[in-house]
Amino acid sequence: MKTNAPTDFLAESASGLRHLRWARELRGTVDGYLELHEDHDLAAAPPPRRAELDAAASDLSMAHAELGHAIERLSSAVKEYRDFLERRRTVVRGRARAALALGLAPDRRLAQFDATEREPRRQAVRAEVRWLREAVREVLARFERFPAIRASLLPPLADPHHVADTDDDDDDAAASTSRR
Repeated sequence: MKTNAPTDFLAESASGLRHLRWARELRGTVDGYLELHEDHDLAAAPPPRRAELDAAASDLSMAHAELGHAIERLSSAVKEYRDFLERRRTVVRGRARAALALGLAPDRRLAQFDATEREPRRQAVRAEVRWLREAVREVLARFERFPAIRASLLPPLADPHHVADTDDDDDDAAASTSRR
């Protein structure tokens, strides 16, 4: 599996949901290191790598906690936004489509609804994306003295907006590349 350079961040404009996936993949790598360290099943690993993992164990534990906190914050904001879009906004959009189908004047409610109801939720997600990205920067900075670990933390990207996961047919990035 390819590892990214630490500067291969997901595009800041990527959705909150894609940032969640990205952060969960990163945390999965942290958790993988912690599990390997706890299992002490590293006999096949080169001695310098074992020593690096031993030295990084407490930083990995702190990264696990920090990322968990940032992921929970973003997850809450994304859930509220997605629920809003899928439950409340669809009704207003449906009304606008129905009005157009009946030959009525365009419904201004959708624009007003978006300004007063959608925009604050969207901004809350963007604020949590910024919080998460800062947490990721801090986690990466913690591993400056462990370059092999640091280089493996960020998941590979299919493009600036998608985590690469060609083994997952349900993944939107994998699905889009398999159709080309």
